[in-house]
Amino acid sequence: MARYHCAGCGHWVQGQPDGIFGKSPFGINLIMKVLDMKYRGKDTDDCIQESLQRWHGIDLSDGGVHAILERAAVLFDPSYGAIKQALCEGKLVQADETGWRVEGENWYVWAFLNSDVTFYQIENTRGGGMPKETRKGFSGVLVTNACQGYNAVEDVEQALCGVHFLRHTNEIADTEDASDEAKEFHYQMTWFFRRARKKKKRCTNDEERLVLHHHIQRELERYWKGITYEDPLVEATRKWWLESRGDQLLTFLKYKDVPWDNNAAERAIRPMVRRRKITGGSRSERGAEREAINMSCITTLLKQGKDLFREVPILWKISTASAHS
Repeated sequence: MARYHCAGCGHWVQGQPDGIFGKSPFGINLIMKVLDMKYRGKDTDDCIQESLQRWHGIDLSDGGVHAILERAAVLFDPSYGAIKQALCEGKLVQADETGWRVEGENWYVWAFLNSDVTFYQIENTRGGGMPKETRKGFSGVLVTNACQGYNAVEDVEQALCGVHFLRHTNEIADTEDASDEAKEFHYQMTWFFRRARKKKKRCTNDEERLVLHHHIQRELERYWKGITYEDPLVEATRKWWLESRGDQLLTFLKYKDVPWDNNAAERAIRPMVRRRKITGGSRSERGAEREAINMSCITTLLKQGKDLFREVPILWKISTASAHS
């Protein structure tokens, strides 16, 4: 950047170009380029540095990459809070979690989403305190994969993923020494839920769905109430899934927009699994927080069909205006 010396006062004068984020030497275009490569191209920091040097002649250090990601997290922070609030105000939330590494220790990344937004949070626990705190104020339906940590979430109606249940019945039926009872149980459960889903599609209003739910719930009792299976794996499945959680497996029948599976949450958590394999996790707690903020906001913008290269500069202008006011 050009600097000029004033012969009159002796001071050096340097211009300030447009698009600079705060006091950072990085402009919004470079920030956008790094974000695109990091979170959409799934590049490592080394690949980002190499590409910038090769194609643009920009020498960016490790610290420079981290500084840009930190600038983006600061920029996105208000939107991150708004995403969390939007989830709490909705009627449906789907959730999933997977492992993450922070400073070499085992942490967890949680994903909460609905049709409009996706919210990631990285914490050092898989216990119920995290989803309970994150979902405070939410009073809709929570769809999960049966992780017991979600049981701590109060004042919500829970729905369990039927696909996970059938995967479990398939596992005990598909082993080399599986009993005929296990095979028949899996067949019956597959048939049962396929029929329940078809019947739901024919319902035209909430009243019909409630009647269907009551009817199917009574039918499901035939597979667990007053029955003891000889195969210990089938019997354990009967107790854990049907007797204790059968009502949650059928929650989807009562509501038009509640799915019978949790596939959307699994798809949302998959990018974080890939990122963990690429990056190995986060080097610090702030790095983990930054990862969650940036991924949440970028994923939500794309989910809403918004142009990342248009929306982020708008956020930057709003942030700049607020800083100067």
